Amino acid sequence: MKFGDLVMFKWDGENQEDLIGLVLEDSYRARESHGVKHEYKDIWWMEKDRVSPVRTKYLQVISENSSLD
Repeated sequence: MKFGDLVMFKWDGENQEDLIGLVLEDSYRARESHGVKHEYKDIWWMEKDRVSPVRTKYLQVISENSSLD
């Protein structure tokens, strides 16, 4: 998962089709619980026009950005 990838939010194994966003960068809000680090990405949610950090386990890439390869 990298900058420019198009992602969809998924919760409890189900995709939330109305929540589609663009990966902006790694989030500096990475958290650690019980000795395990959780990776977060800053996502720009198109429908809501806002940026928020989201744990990567809740994101599914639906289109990869190939222009930066």
